[in-house]
Amino acid sequence: MMSASAHKNEMGITANADGQKGPRIYIFPPDPISADPTPPPHARLAADAQQQEGFGHPLRAELDRIRSKVTKTPETDADARRRHLKVLSDERVSHWPNTLEAQRQNKENWKKQQEDLVEAKRRDVDKEEALLQRQMRAETIKRANDKLYEQTGKMKLLRSNLLYAEVIETRKEQIAEKAERHTDAQALAAAYHQEVIRKVTEGDAAEKATADARAAKARTTARDQQRQLHEFQAAIEAEEEEKRALKLKNRAEMEKMLAVNQDLHQRRAERISEELAYMEKCRKQRDVLDRAARARKSLEAKRFNEKQAIRQQMIDKATRELEASRKAEDNKEEREALQQRQKEDDAAASKTKAREELRLQIDKSRAIQIRQRAEKEEAQRAEDKEINAYFRQRTSEMDRLDKEEAAARLAREKQLRNSQKLQARERNAKDRALQAYETVNHARTIAAQGDEDDRFKKIVHGYIDDFNAKGKSTYLLHRTLSHKNPDMFPAGNLNL
Repeated sequence: MMSASAHKNEMGITANADGQKGPRIYIFPPDPISADPTPPPHARLAADAQQQEGFGHPLRAELDRIRSKVTKTPETDADARRRHLKVLSDERVSHWPNTLEAQRQNKENWKKQQEDLVEAKRRDVDKEEALLQRQMRAETIKRANDKLYEQTGKMKLLRSNLLYAEVIETRKEQIAEKAERHTDAQALAAAYHQEVIRKVTEGDAAEKATADARAAKARTTARDQQRQLHEFQAAIEAEEEEKRALKLKNRAEMEKMLAVNQDLHQRRAERISEELAYMEKCRKQRDVLDRAARARKSLEAKRFNEKQAIRQQMIDKATRELEASRKAEDNKEEREALQQRQKEDDAAASKTKAREELRLQIDKSRAIQIRQRAEKEEAQRAEDKEINAYFRQRTSEMDRLDKEEAAARLAREKQLRNSQKLQARERNAKDRALQAYETVNHARTIAAQGDEDDRFKKIVHGYIDDFNAKGKSTYLLHRTLSHKNPDMFPAGNLNL
């Protein structure tokens, strides 16, 4: 183990055996990244020498330690066997796939394979890009040549004749379309005229039928009104006749009732007279009895008086009953007469009310018929007005459409003429601009004239086949084939 002085020495402070401080020596630790944790032998020797300078007498243990570190230890049989076994173990483990070294090697191999694949793909992409660049370059050159060829005089003439042929075909189609539209317009106008005539005829027939129906309905209404009037008069006459018969019947019943009342009064008077006579007879008999019984005893007189009183009460009661019966019969007759008159008045009022209701119903029905007739006539007038307005609107709309179509056709024709003029001016300007260039390159144009003629004929024949397939005229294209360019001379002071 290290001593306390050695520990202090590592901290940079040295001391001798007596406790005196020696020279200060700094020992820096090695770099943990760039160097091995164990210092080399020469560093250890330098450190031991510095310690000896700091200490007067180094310890033997330190010297032995230093000596053991700088001296190579001889290899023993056990170490050799251990080293041999380690080599065999490493060789055997090297073929195992699940060791750390094998996994690390596999990971490195996988990374290398991925890099190789990426590099191969990159090379393929570079080849495809180079091929695409070559194709694009070739297409660009071909397109430039085609553009240059299209600027020649023959191609311009061909394009002009193609455009002229298209314009002629378009004009033919426009003429055919105009004729077709004119025919359609005439057919539509004739159909419209026939429709108007038919509508007018149908309207006249409908008006005549409506007038006839209205007249027939008026005659039917007049007959119904006359019939209703006769029925109403007959009903009134029957009612009056019934009323007169009822009055005669009531009068006869009243006379009969009066006769019965008189007979009843006579009988009542006779009964009263009979009762009075009977009472008089009774009174006389009572007087006789009174005269005969005067001698009777007071008890018989008293009994007689009581009987007389009772009899008198009975007579009074009978008299009152007779009087009450007479008054009740009089009241009954008057009440029956009043009830009969009330019934007659009620029957007359109900008949008057029924006649008034019938008259109101007739007036209401007549007003409803008049209103319905007026509404129907108003609806018919409104319908006729709508039909006339619709036909006027359709006529004006067709006129407006014809005017707009004519204006649009004129505008298209004007635009086409302007376009043709503009194209002619542009073509003349291009021709004048290219004249100098064609004059300068006359020799080259003459040299390539043969190939260009074949190519031009091939292009024109392609257009001719296309026009034949579409049924268009090929006169201008054949004329283009037979066209001969004028002789080209170089620019100069030439009197042509």
